[in-house]
Amino acid sequence: MKKQLVCTSCPVGCQLEVVIEGGVCRQVTGNACPRGKTYAEQECLRPARMVTTSLLIPGKSLPLSVRSDRPIAKDEIMACLQAIAGIQVRLPVKAGDILLPKVLGGEANIIATRNYD
Repeated sequence: MKKQLVCTSCPVGCQLEVVIEGGVCRQVTGNACPRGKTYAEQECLRPARMVTTSLLIPGKSLPLSVRSDRPIAKDEIMACLQAIAGIQVRLPVKAGDILLPKVLGGEANIIATRNYD
């Protein structure tokens, strides 16, 4: 199977063509740098995204913005959002504080993106 992608690893935006056979990337062409090959393999076999959302804080008018500190597999994002919804935030919070460590048993942590007193 052939798949076409636009690489987002650097500002060039190379047009990539990926050949996938048996669940393995057999060939990546069109990349101007080595990051394109890595991006294509990851995007075709196990796409992942950063997760960003906000949490309502009881008694406060502004929500607390949070994000993952590394990408989470796309097929796990809904479960991640459900786990985030269950976070009980204890104020004060500083930007970078880990609010949910190793979400879904993986490597990603959910962190605060700003200070909140």
